[in-house]
Amino acid sequence: MSGRVAESAREILDKAIPQTLTRDDHREGVKLISKMLAKTGITSAHEAQGTPTDLLAYQDAHAAGELLYRAYCFINYRYIDSMIAAGVRTGLGDDWVRVGAMKLVCDGSISERTARLSTAYAGRPNDFGILVMTEDELYSYGRKAHLAGWQIGTHANGDVGIDTTLRVYERLQRENPRHDPRFRLEHCTVINDDLVRRIKALGAIPTPFSTYVYYHGEKMKYYGAERLNHMFALRSFLDAGIPATQASDYPPGEFIPMMALQSEVTRADIKGNVWGPKQKITVEEAIRVGTIHGAYASYEENLKGSLEAGKVADLVVLGRDPLKRSLLP
Repeated sequence: MSGRVAESAREILDKAIPQTLTRDDHREGVKLISKMLAKTGITSAHEAQGTPTDLLAYQDAHAAGELLYRAYCFINYRYIDSMIAAGVRTGLGDDWVRVGAMKLVCDGSISERTARLSTAYAGRPNDFGILVMTEDELYSYGRKAHLAGWQIGTHANGDVGIDTTLRVYERLQRENPRHDPRFRLEHCTVINDDLVRRIKALGAIPTPFSTYVYYHGEKMKYYGAERLNHMFALRSFLDAGIPATQASDYPPGEFIPMMALQSEVTRADIKGNVWGPKQKITVEEAIRVGTIHGAYASYEENLKGSLEAGKVADLVVLGRDPLKRSLLP
């Protein structure tokens, strides 16, 4: 075999890999990632592509005293029928392990350069990226979840993918209005003014990559300088009053909070190249994006995200004050 296999095409290879992991293996996996995240100062995380098996692993790790952060567990759309039939929906659980949104996937990725764009990739005039699911498929699964009280989080990177996802969300609310559905746009990378306006009107929550500019600097050239001023667009979201939060997309992107802070504030990669400087935000804004906005994205702003009376005392001690020290390497 030659060439590159990406996105849904990998399913053919995945099916050929023996699945022999036990329940204890899955619990050990949670134990391992728990130690990795806690070591960097993470106290809460959203598992953005989970299964019922993963949810059970989080519960097992918590029961064994091995879960060191609070987990908000998305469930892949393929399992939504059985979850709804069992009476499971977003919010079920406790302060440590909670059922999150149903996960859909609209288009491709930024690091693989398969996100669906309205204009071609730089240097590749016939390449606009791909759609992974059709609009009808997104609506069909989304309607089931929406009617059953689930939050929905859809992977949408390119401006075409975001536009498609917003049409689905707008249709769901138009046909069956729900109070505060908090639709999520996972990644929501390439934006324009009209998309920002619609996101604001819908009350949707973008979760742009937190560390991609720093960690994937070598790939930024494929998007072009002008488009990069409309990517990972925290400045645009915050200026519009949209409570955007952040996502590492680990393992494609690192989850280290201080790397996220540096990337969002400086927009510089590991070599010091600056990509999309118009989307820089302040240190104070970056801290808010990664704390209170993250809690809001999981309906938990009254539980955590800030140090206030009545909330959990989740805090970390840093070796230096990011408000006083340069974030440059």
